[in-house]
Amino acid sequence: MRDIVSLRDDFINLRILPTNWLGDSPSRFDEYAKYSSMVNSVVEFGVYTGLSTAAFIQGGAQKIRSYDITDKYLTVLPELRKAASTLGIDFEFIIGNSLSVEIEDTDLLFIDTVHEKDYCLNELNRHHSRVRKFIMLHDVTSFPGVLLAAKDFLFDHPEWKIFDWDMRGCGLLVLHRV
Repeated sequence: MRDIVSLRDDFINLRILPTNWLGDSPSRFDEYAKYSSMVNSVVEFGVYTGLSTAAFIQGGAQKIRSYDITDKYLTVLPELRKAASTLGIDFEFIIGNSLSVEIEDTDLLFIDTVHEKDYCLNELNRHHSRVRKFIMLHDVTSFPGVLLAAKDFLFDHPEWKIFDWDMRGCGLLVLHRV
């Protein structure tokens, strides 16, 4: 069973490929881990292969809740659970739809689910009040609906501002509560 460092290396070097597509997430592993190191808790929507989950575990957030509608592509779940346990991280993977689950208060919300404007805007509106520090939106460059949702959300919620916007690859937008 791989530890978190081995999982990181295998994700980055594309040795964990339950499907043939991971987008730009392997190149963002350390960025995800960096944000996790800045917070105590993470809620993640859209686990897929577990790459972002592994990054959040490596980053050291002490509480991680990861939601997806399926675990079909999450072949490394036992290893993620073991790595989190070894590091003393309170980790749970939950099968659930981001538009129907009730999340706990969290420092960071990561969204990488349905890349359509209305869906993403509904996620933002439903959960932002439970987020203390950051909202991360993946795929803002590849899927215009995600960016449009973020723009509409920011217009209606002046308590949130753009913290970082990385347009390379699939794109990552980080919002910060002010």
